[in-house]
Amino acid sequence: MNLKNLQENDEKIKNLISAIKEYSPLETILLSEADSPYTQVFFQRKNFIKSFRHLGYYLPEYNLYYIFNDLNTKKYYHCRDRKFNLIYKEKIPLNSQIKNVLLITDNYNYDIYKFQTLISAENEIMFFKDISLKNNFEYLNYIFEKQLD
Repeated sequence: MNLKNLQENDEKIKNLISAIKEYSPLETILLSEADSPYTQVFFQRKNFIKSFRHLGYYLPEYNLYYIFNDLNTKKYYHCRDRKFNLIYKEKIPLNSQIKNVLLITDNYNYDIYKFQTLISAENEIMFFKDISLKNNFEYLNYIFEKQLD
């Protein structure tokens, strides 16, 4: 990686973080995935910010979920305030105040999922889903469910 590539990556990170911060962390979750059936092979990825650690570091005030597409064992990382927890469940509880889902991924199945595209650049994509009127939604066979107060 040369200086130009580093500067380009820094600019992508800055733009993505800026776009995310337009949404309240009290009403928004961040979602990313490892080994999704739709993501590209690791060595082909150019998406620097997709890294769970980067999102967790730069955006500690958000609830971040990093899900795994393991057919045998459902598991995900949850990160908040730079604290990472590995959880073995397919149902993911959400605060009842959550209205927005921001999906950060390097590939996406437009035929199955209905998210709105917010940022689209080479391997840098962020999608939006409004769940303000829903109690749950599904993504990659995980159920995200609001916990009623």
